[in-house]
Amino acid sequence: MRDEDKTKEELVRELVELRRQLSEATGRRPETGEVRVEDKPGPTGTGHDVRTSGEAAEPWTPIETKLVMWSLIGGVVALIVLATLVHMFLLGGH
Repeated sequence: MRDEDKTKEELVRELVELRRQLSEATGRRPETGEVRVEDKPGPTGTGHDVRTSGEAAEPWTPIETKLVMWSLIGGVVALIVLATLVHMFLLGGH
């Protein structure tokens, strides 16, 4: 059965069961908080948006900071190199 065809209660029950299975598999305590179902499109644009009231963002790690910074630096360097090549070869600059 597709998620779009399920009722809110079925989706909530399935979510609670999946969280229980995940907590058993990982050995972590399941999240606490009330499960809330909203009648608006979810992240995929279809179905229902189901979240817990205690849902929090994952903490940012130092390696992620380094990856983002080096990606931005690499993007800027690539932009400069490509702009220079376009100027030299396509626009006839000397």
